Amino acid sequence: MKVYEIPFSYPQDISANEVFHLLRKHNIEIDAQTSWCKLPGEFLLTGTMENLIKFNCELDGPGVSFCETEFIEFVNEYN
Repeated sequence: MKVYEIPFSYPQDISANEVFHLLRKHNIEIDAQTSWCKLPGEFLLTGTMENLIKFNCELDGPGVSFCETEFIEFVNEYN
């Protein structure tokens, strides 16, 4: 299974603890951003495409229409 890496910054409307539980639920790894990395964001998320999609969809919360096609393009842009 292919693993992808994307930039990530904590949203202001959700606690770090909630993000941590979502990361564990969807088997996503989070690492601190380093100065040599060209990706924007404070952190890097690593996971399969399916797990990244599920994580971000749930992170957006109910009532928000999550565009899977645009997200896949976003992931592919960084990989």
